[in-house]
Amino acid sequence: MVMTHDDAPAILDGLFLKLKKLIARHEIANEIKELKARAIEASDRHKRYNFSFADHSSSSSSSASAVDPRLGALYEDADRLVGIDDSKKQVTEWITTDTMELRVLPIVGCGGLGKTTLANQVYHTIKSKFSWTTAFASIFRNPNLRKVLRDIAQEMRITVNVDDDERQLIDQLRRHLYNRR
Repeated sequence: MVMTHDDAPAILDGLFLKLKKLIARHEIANEIKELKARAIEASDRHKRYNFSFADHSSSSSSSASAVDPRLGALYEDADRLVGIDDSKKQVTEWITTDTMELRVLPIVGCGGLGKTTLANQVYHTIKSKFSWTTAFASIFRNPNLRKVLRDIAQEMRITVNVDDDERQLIDQLRRHLYNRR
């Protein structure tokens, strides 16, 4: 094959196109390497902080036990808490007004703000003002309802059967709490 002067631009265009593809592929390969490194880093962080995203709505026990990350907030020493006093006072006043109407107070916000700690501190402050037993329940985003109801019943010293389903537990709690605040 003999190359003529007229063939040179076509060959150069072909080489330029191949070089352009090679550069684009190299950039894609670098981006893939970077994404892989970020995925490995995230996986290492996940292992290091021992996060567990197990399905908490399932009543069957799994081999991996999930630890509630808010567990520490339930046992936090009140003297070590900073900046909780105003919120605690405000919530306590709202809950302890003399009205007998049912009240629900949602405490919302991003994780790690101290919602569970605040609720627990308010609970320990006001539980003595009630003439009946009290219970504190902290739940995950997707709670195991049977476990939550059983824990509440246990704190209120209600005897429940192991085989009780959610409806039976709710009925027992309602009977126990009827006409009580």
